[in-house]
Amino acid sequence: MKEDENIKKVYDKCQSEGIIKFRKGMDIELAKSILKSAKEDFNFSKEIEKTIEKNQINYSFLFKSRYDVLRQIFDAIALFDKVISSNHKCMIAYICAIHPKLDLDWETIENMRKLRNSIQYKGRRINRDDWKTNKVMFEIYIKSLIKHLEIKCSDQ
Repeated sequence: MKEDENIKKVYDKCQSEGIIKFRKGMDIELAKSILKSAKEDFNFSKEIEKTIEKNQINYSFLFKSRYDVLRQIFDAIALFDKVISSNHKCMIAYICAIHPKLDLDWETIENMRKLRNSIQYKGRRINRDDWKTNKVMFEIYIKSLIKHLEIKCSDQ
């Protein structure tokens, strides 16, 4: 891993550049709404996945859909901390650095982010092997983070 990709350095840089900002209040209703959307999007993507995997087409769509669900969940978690970020990399660094109990691997999620950006901005296509490799980690992270958020929301 490059030295500048160290999670602590990324997090510190994001904070010093003002990309990670702290809010005055916590919007529980927004967090609940984002959680609901993430769960609906995740369930819908699982339904679409059956067709796409069967026909072996457009794994890039599946990857972007799952990444977007993960990003929504990160945004909802950050709301509980009264934090916002205008940048996915900084949000991921924040969540991984501040919430070690969530047991998230910075490098794995950062690689997912980079792959998503390659799809989005460079036209990269995801093949079946790339999808299968990442699908497992998306499933693990999304399911565990949804449970985490459900507990947080029910505690409010």
